[in-house]
This record gives sequence, structure tokens and C-alpha cells, in this order.
Amino acid sequence: MMDWEDMGPGNGAMVFAWILGLLLLVGLIALAVTVLIPGDRTRATHPPHPDAQSAAESELELRYARGEIDAAAFVEARSVLRQR
Repeated sequence: MMDWEDMGPGNGAMVFAWILGLLLLVGLIALAVTVLIPGDRTRATHPPHPDAQSAAESELELRYARGEIDAAAFVEARSVLRQR
């Protein structure tokens, strides 16, 4: 029966070379996939929350209800928020 010791002193270097070669192959495949597959890499990873505008409008309505702003300022601010 053959043991690891029967393969000679270079066995560790051969195992290391195989592992290094496989890691390089996986890295090259990952690089090729990243470069060759087209995609929009400029967009944000998290889109804006859909309720963000309604939260701002709610705060605006609260300020108007408390009398902190008048009707003209309310209408103007709401139109600015809805243009976004």
C-alpha cells in the first residue's frame, strides 16, 4: 500500500502548486465574468425608499397644521417635494 511518505519530499510543493493553480483559475474566471458581463455599475445598491417623499410631505403638513408656515409656503414646498 502506498503512503504519503512514499511519494517523496516534493509532495508538499505539488499540493501547494495545485491549490495555488486552482485559486488562480477561480480568480481569473471571476475577473472574466465581472469584465465581460455588461451591467449598470453606476446605480446605487439601495434605491431610495418609496415612502421617503410621503414622510417629507407629512412633516410639511404637520408644520402647516401647527401654524409654523402659511398656506403659500405650504403650497410652494409641497410642489418642490413632488417635483423630485
